[in-house]
Amino acid sequence: MKTTKDLVSPENFKETIKVARHVVGFDETTSKSEIPSLNGKLGTGLNNMAKYLRAEALQYLDHAEAERYHAFSTIYDSHWGVYMAGHGRRDLREAKFNAPKLLPFTDDVRLLHVHLDKEVTQGIKELKEVVSTANWKQLCEATLTNVILFNRRREGEVSKMELKFFQSRSKSVPIEEVKQHLTANEMSMFSHFTRIELPGSLVEVFLYY
Repeated sequence: MKTTKDLVSPENFKETIKVARHVVGFDETTSKSEIPSLNGKLGTGLNNMAKYLRAEALQYLDHAEAERYHAFSTIYDSHWGVYMAGHGRRDLREAKFNAPKLLPFTDDVRLLHVHLDKEVTQGIKELKEVVSTANWKQLCEATLTNVILFNRRREGEVSKMELKFFQSRSKSVPIEEVKQHLTANEMSMFSHFTRIELPGSLVEVFLYY
């Protein structure tokens, strides 16, 4: 098999399985894959390619060729899970179950915060001295990392924040029910926080000053 068309030909399906198993590092003895996450992705990619080639054949009224790729998709639907995807899902579940949950030490978290604060301070100083893309990028990365770490959010939520949302930020004020359970020291902490509301999934990002 030398081309993608060869891989998605129905008569080559068993050979395609062999190729896919080689790519994911499938062990015939243990029925486990070295890269289980690829099991399903490879199949999805091949099936999508078969559908694309079928549509292309139909455009040229080549019904015989279109039927061949449709046959591959039919075989894929009934057999890929047996030979590939099923093993991958099982391996992923086992890997997730057996993976140890490592928590960072308090000292490590403190050192990271101290390092990021130094990076931000240094980044501001260097950007004021020399306005350049490199200095701006360094400051942005340090600031973004700081905000993500502080809010414990996925990086995508914070990194896509637009300037208008930052400009419409407001001071964080606890609701009345929360106020009743806060100490004077905790209440004073609220004056240091700024809340930014992001659209899409009602995400709130807090900044500390």
